[in-house]
Amino acid sequence: MITFWSDLQQPNPPPIERENCDCTSPICGLDNNRDVTAASLGDLANRDLTQLNVSQFLSEAAAEGGDRPFLISETDSVSYVQFDRMVDVAARAWQDIGVRKGDRVAFMLENRPEFLQAWLGLTRAGGILVALNARWQLGEIAAFLDLTEPRYLLASERFLGLV
Repeated sequence: MITFWSDLQQPNPPPIERENCDCTSPICGLDNNRDVTAASLGDLANRDLTQLNVSQFLSEAAAEGGDRPFLISETDSVSYVQFDRMVDVAARAWQDIGVRKGDRVAFMLENRPEFLQAWLGLTRAGGILVALNARWQLGEIAAFLDLTEPRYLLASERFLGLV
């Protein structure tokens, strides 16, 4: 299934179903048996990093960073809390289109903030990123897709002729 970035945007999405995940995988980030807060994670030096993932690091950063800028562009600024919420929106969108824990999703996008939002949302939904190099030729892309067997593909319009 090919998904476009615009398909992952929802004006008023319901909250991500964090309470319905029963996994213990460090990939998922939705483990309801762990309270992911700055207080519960402690300082970095004392953590078992094998039990953490990027989604948890973002949640901690949002708790600590609050309204301070997380992403700054020429025209906009997004706070840690705002970006964490944007990742929840993306996670809910991935769930809504059918991504489940362990599903591989190929990304062929430019390096831009939306890539980060989609990727972190994917990890919260339990999916696994299969990153395609934007410089690869058609044969390289085909071989990698055959090898990794992603269930979904997220591509920007620029790459539609290649995938």
